[in-house]
Amino acid sequence: MDAQYPRVLAETGTIGMISFILLIWGIFRQGNMVFSSTRDIFYKGLCMGFLAGFIGLLTHAVAANIFIIVRIMEPFWFVLAMVVMIPELESESIL
Repeated sequence: MDAQYPRVLAETGTIGMISFILLIWGIFRQGNMVFSSTRDIFYKGLCMGFLAGFIGLLTHAVAANIFIIVRIMEPFWFVLAMVVMIPELESESIL
């Protein structure tokens, strides 16, 4: 099986697919929230690039198993961690 969504459904069932969709929705919501709340132009660019890449990954997952390839997911989770920490970094820079 060479597509991510049917693979998740086949390997984890309905509950796993719902969990996967909730994870994807939470990631998108967090990235969008940080993008709309930050004022720093560098952080906005980082969030915008992350969201664009994330949408590209979701689109590519229709035809390939991208969420299990380490070369793709290691940088993805690293950049997501940077995006999630932006509000904390901004609050520290104000003090």
